[in-house]
Amino acid sequence: MRKGNIMTRSTNGRLAAVLLLSTALTGAAVAQAPQADVLITGGTIYDGSTAKPFTGDVAITGDKIVYVGAKATMTAKRTIDAHGMIVSPGLIDAHTHADRFLDSPDKGQRANPAWTMQGVSTVFVGVDGAGKPTMKDHFAKLTAEGVGTNVVSYVGFGAVRQAVIGDAARAPNAAELDKEKALVVQGMCEGAIGLSAGLFYAPQNFAKTDEVIALAKEAGTRGGHL
Repeated sequence: MRKGNIMTRSTNGRLAAVLLLSTALTGAAVAQAPQADVLITGGTIYDGSTAKPFTGDVAITGDKIVYVGAKATMTAKRTIDAHGMIVSPGLIDAHTHADRFLDSPDKGQRANPAWTMQGVSTVFVGVDGAGKPTMKDHFAKLTAEGVGTNVVSYVGFGAVRQAVIGDAARAPNAAELDKEKALVVQGMCEGAIGLSAGLFYAPQNFAKTDEVIALAKEAGTRGGHL
């Protein structure tokens, strides 16, 4: 005999217990439906794969994307209607001069709107040989003050050379070359992605090929790019 979905009498007590437990768990699941912080609905989704774009939803909880698909079943604290818009991973700009915005005392400038408003979420700085080797201090400052994009930085050949021999139009001596290499190592160990050369610009345009190779090897040994 049944009453609703619950078996009230059975010749098999164990079966009745299983059904009762199943009903209880189903009810708990309904009562505790997952909730995201942000739900973006109805957008044209480019998910970064080779698949064609599709119309669907994206759910975000905290700093993690928890759902990408045709139709999210969860609720959210905030819902954004993206019909007629594109939803995609943030773009990466691999050559920028955003330093002056990121280092600005103005919070609005540090938000980096020239990039974020174009869908760029990661900028590369320290390009053209300009990246200073003091990465640890620089990244700590950006983290403490807050910026609007992710930041990737090179250690710069020009900055390194200037720190050791200034603007001199000559080759470094052995001791100076060792200091240059040590600065590249410092930059790499403190988070640089590689060495930016910028050989068109002074003072690094005074360097000979062997000096460039020596510094590039230090970056390359530590997984860096040139």
